[in-house]
Amino acid sequence: MQSGKKSLLFSFNTFLRLDDMTDKKVTMRVFGMTCDDCIRTVSDGLKKEGAEVLSISLNDGMAIVKIDDAKISAEKLVKAPVFGEKSHYKAQLRKVE
Repeated sequence: MQSGKKSLLFSFNTFLRLDDMTDKKVTMRVFGMTCDDCIRTVSDGLKKEGAEVLSISLNDGMAIVKIDDAKISAEKLVKAPVFGEKSHYKAQLRKVE
């Protein structure tokens, strides 16, 4: 130590409980998709909201995404602009795990 100055070191411990995990798998029904361009549009819209797209099925009209629940909730995701009033796509929440 220089010139008699004292230095203090503070330590902070952070604990993460398993139930505090914020990653959620969201399954939603998507209405209005008819082609591959629709899948791309919905996928891009979900990504803009921060979702990681795991799969989108045109045949089933289902989308499965992973979200950080601390950043966006599943309820807000189905109200994203891609599913908004000016869009012909609509989403319905099916399952959150």
